[in-house]
Amino acid sequence: MEIVINRCFGGFGLSTAAFHKLIELGWRVTVYTEDVEYADPTAELVVSEPSFGFPPYHFISNKTKEIRTNKDVIAVVKALGDKANGPCAKLKIVEVPDDIEWHITNYDGLETVAEEHRVWS
Repeated sequence: MEIVINRCFGGFGLSTAAFHKLIELGWRVTVYTEDVEYADPTAELVVSEPSFGFPPYHFISNKTKEIRTNKDVIAVVKALGDKANGPCAKLKIVEVPDDIEWHITNYDGLETVAEEHRVWS
């Protein structure tokens, strides 16, 4: 299984060019209404005012596993290489065995993929 992670301090994020590629692949974009709801709740991306050099798009879903393993997201990161990186990101695709349970660990935005295990305290 391929998973997109961020390998620098900062945080996971795609560039505007990467979001445009997702839109070309058919990803739907919505806006916020005056009530701060999504105008189209079935869309995958939302557009908002860009700030501090960040892309004007972000994912509606916060489902990390679904986004990071999405075939379109992986294809865009492969196709664009470093141009897929958001302003605080250095994206990398890692491969893990299909039969393991995993999660993403994060230290100040620097991510790794770890196998699930049991922890007691």
